[in-house]
Amino acid sequence: DLMAAFFFLCACLSYLGGGQSQGRAWRPGIRASSWLFLASGLSHWTGIAFPLVLVLLDFYPLKRLGADPVGWFKGPSAKVWVEKWPFLAIALCLAVINGHGKAQVAGIDLLYGLTHPMEAFLAAAFYLRKVLFPTDLAVLYAINGPAGPSGLTPGAAALLILAATFCLAAVRRAAPLALGGWVFWLAGLLPSFAASAEGTIYGQDIYAYVPS
Repeated sequence: DLMAAFFFLCACLSYLGGGQSQGRAWRPGIRASSWLFLASGLSHWTGIAFPLVLVLLDFYPLKRLGADPVGWFKGPSAKVWVEKWPFLAIALCLAVINGHGKAQVAGIDLLYGLTHPMEAFLAAAFYLRKVLFPTDLAVLYAINGPAGPSGLTPGAAALLILAATFCLAAVRRAAPLALGGWVFWLAGLLPSFAASAEGTIYGQDIYAYVPS
């Protein structure tokens, strides 16, 4: 997991470094970033949301995507999406391989969290608490158990995550890095939200390594 986080961060740095250059100088950064992303995915699957992270980086701090989403698919901005196909292909392969393996071995559904959003909010609140207050550490946590480690109900967890998102969005002009970091963190945790099974949802501290 630490190795996956190492390659994930190296891929981000490579992409950011290339983003400071123009023309052909940009392509080596793209290639290096895609190979590093593959290395991260082969180490552990939790970084498969990397293409979404790249879009966030294109928006801020690279500012390759403007403030108006209408213009994201026109003119120079269109190239941003063309550059993402190697990353999307890698992410899709990793998702299929991991999804098949987890379904066969543990009955885990990769899309479970997306069809049960309240439990995804509960997981987000749990990992937020663990990052800010790393106490009562354990190898495995029952996130949605009777006395969940986040100490919140699903409704309260959803309210907390949405309130934090709206507050950061409201001050995005004064503190764009705060909103970017928050969305980056949620995107990095997305695989752990999504992959689960009916019943008790378990969490581990290792899932927060990459986004944090």
